[in-house]
Amino acid sequence: AETEWNRERRIQGHTDVALSPAGHEQALRLAQRLGSEPIRAVYSSDLARAQETASPLVAALGVPLHLTPRLREVSFGLWEGLTVTEVEAGWPNEYAAWRQDSVRCRPPDGEPLEALQNRALAAVAEIMAAHPGERIAVVGHGGSIKAILCGLMGFPLSVWRRLRLDNASISRLEFTLLGPTLTLYNDSMHLG
Repeated sequence: AETEWNRERRIQGHTDVALSPAGHEQALRLAQRLGSEPIRAVYSSDLARAQETASPLVAALGVPLHLTPRLREVSFGLWEGLTVTEVEAGWPNEYAAWRQDSVRCRPPDGEPLEALQNRALAAVAEIMAAHPGERIAVVGHGGSIKAILCGLMGFPLSVWRRLRLDNASISRLEFTLLGPTLTLYNDSMHLG
């Protein structure tokens, strides 16, 4: 859900930022939307904004919350805490290169997208092994969720940049014998 840094277009990455008042409202609406579903567990990034998004859902469902750093957002290195405007001014060439090719280029001291995808997919594989056939909610960040979707759907990681995920939106994957199927993407109807 939303943080003040989202509103300010400030880069968060691994920086631990709490939800804004609007973000808390989004988390409550998300819990209302999903609270009657047969979800057996909730897994979340260990960053505060993800935990605060997951908490109302966990309370509504009465299920455990499992935290893992493997679902964290990509690390943006030296760009974390800065606005996009500040990054463009301070690192014009690096930022332009990253915007053009986020797979081969990364922020100074930042994490490669491939590393993000590897750790996030490892988390999903472990979650699936622990809950065969069960419905599970995963609360991550735009970057980690997009990396998971690219990996599971067989999309090249270069697509990551062109996918949009809104705060507190819902995306669903169903796993069948034929593999994963994306049945819902970036749904935010519950937010009005």
